[in-house]
Amino acid sequence: MCGVGYVRALDHYLPKEKYPEFSVLALNLVPTCTRCNENKLSLVGGAGGRFFHAYYEEVPETPSILLADIEVAYGSAIVSFKVNDELPEVIYKNAAYHFERLRLSETYVGPAVQELVERVPFFESWYEGGGSEKVARKAHRQAEHLRNEFGPQFWKAALYDAVEKNHDFCDGGFSLLASRNC
Repeated sequence: MCGVGYVRALDHYLPKEKYPEFSVLALNLVPTCTRCNENKLSLVGGAGGRFFHAYYEEVPETPSILLADIEVAYGSAIVSFKVNDELPEVIYKNAAYHFERLRLSETYVGPAVQELVERVPFFESWYEGGGSEKVARKAHRQAEHLRNEFGPQFWKAALYDAVEKNHDFCDGGFSLLASRNC
């Protein structure tokens, strides 16, 4: 449900407490990590939206559901994630519900920073070999590679989109991550 954690459980999309007749139906059992399973609990949704279903949901390829942002300020690079508010209304409501209830912003920030910290030597090499434009181009290629391998809505693709778009990060701001202990 998050794309980060290791699958360790099967979540009852329709909670077995409310829908015991579906408790062993294979299409009601969604692979999930422990954190998502605990955050979802017995929720499905409400008037404000609902969780995406891994088997039935037709998630559009574009526009991106998830957006990342990197802010280079005060001697650090700060990563954040949000749901794209330019989505069609029904998709936005469901995505926002899914994102908020599963606390995905918290889920993504740690691994995102770790990913960027591990990439600092690459950013440095790219910068030395072509400046901020080369860092942005390589970030774009990485985002495209991740979309091709893991799907158009993968959180790491959103992260590399943010890298590509952030001139301050591409122009050496990545060096702020070099001293991080993650």
